[in-house]
Amino acid sequence: MSSEKTAAKQPTIEPKTYENGEIRELPLPYVDILGDGTKHEKTISKKTQETASSFIRQKKESVRTKKLSPYIFDEDLISPPGGDDYLLFDILKTTFIKKKYSDAAVSLQKFLAQNRTKETSARAAFYLGESHYFMENYDTAVSVFLGLAETYPQLTNRWIESSLDLYRAPIEQ
Repeated sequence: MSSEKTAAKQPTIEPKTYENGEIRELPLPYVDILGDGTKHEKTISKKTQETASSFIRQKKESVRTKKLSPYIFDEDLISPPGGDDYLLFDILKTTFIKKKYSDAAVSLQKFLAQNRTKETSARAAFYLGESHYFMENYDTAVSVFLGLAETYPQLTNRWIESSLDLYRAPIEQ
């Protein structure tokens, strides 16, 4: 008797009808976000799967493959007389300009660990993001650039987009 009450309380789900008269399958397709490997019944039609596969192929083909060139702020093109600007200039001259991006990232992180002027810190952080970008640590580069999006909106958007285009999620095997 309790099972009859439970069954009676469950709502019935009516299929969704669209304007063109098509009816969507119920339930919605299962998406295995966590990748637990559990087998679930497919509810996506073969035509939909082919369309999605075609879209993914087109997207992969349209992805930008050319990396951006290093960007240097005008303030850092000539040697400043001293202070934080000179220390940043020296890091750039000895590591970043010579394409020693790993060394540049370490030096820039040490530089940013100390109290610096806001403007110099922002530029140093931008170079840190670029260093990660050129080391192909695109996820870290995106994080750094997102932190600078308010300071350099147009510039960081370009670097974020390129980082995301070049980023490839790790494939688990």
